[in-house]
Amino acid sequence: FAALREKRESQIRASALQASPMRDSLASSVLSSMRDSPIRHNLPQRAFPPTLATTNPPEPDAIPLFQLFRRPSSTFEKNFANKAVIQHVPVSPVADETPMTSYAILMSGGLRDFNRLRHNFEAALQVPNNADVFVHVYHESARLDHLHALEWLMQRPYVRALISEAVSNALLASIIDEFPFYDQMRKEDDYGVNTLAKETVNMLSMWRKIKLCLGLCADHEKRVRGGMHYAALLR
Repeated sequence: FAALREKRESQIRASALQASPMRDSLASSVLSSMRDSPIRHNLPQRAFPPTLATTNPPEPDAIPLFQLFRRPSSTFEKNFANKAVIQHVPVSPVADETPMTSYAILMSGGLRDFNRLRHNFEAALQVPNNADVFVHVYHESARLDHLHALEWLMQRPYVRALISEAVSNALLASIIDEFPFYDQMRKEDDYGVNTLAKETVNMLSMWRKIKLCLGLCADHEKRVRGGMHYAALLR
């Protein structure tokens, strides 16, 4: 069994290293779209800092189990459980009255099990770097842990903007419609569909969230920070 598993892992690594014309053309298409976007034009070239402060996260036993899996408040559940889009952009203070941090953390993609890891995220990344946080994610309306994670994030003073979209067939279809050659792209996506067993639209939705999250950050830099860019972004 161990030999078979090692052989399979070697095949996957080899497949990942092979050039794929479809993935190259797909990446070029998406990146070209990002370059043409007015959001992209507002983003400067940033150098990642040589070191990023981290601390050891709290031990799992230090977090009570009821905090890991508790449901959102009844008010939040009533107001947001059935919303297709949850948006939270707090009223920002005047720029010159707020000490500006040099770092921003960009969270994008699916929430998955973030509710279990939220305390570690805060203790190990946000607090030691005093970082602003921008969130553009997907959530599942039926998962109470996703709603609780969103409620928790909206209560954090360092979250400068948050948008979450409920995963649905209509949302995925709208993403696919943005790419007229999607059927051909999926047909040639041997690594994603056959090796990873993931639909091509998953890759497109990931890149889409990265772009939208960058847009939240760029808007905050312009609107609140007076055009002052973060020294580094951590995604």
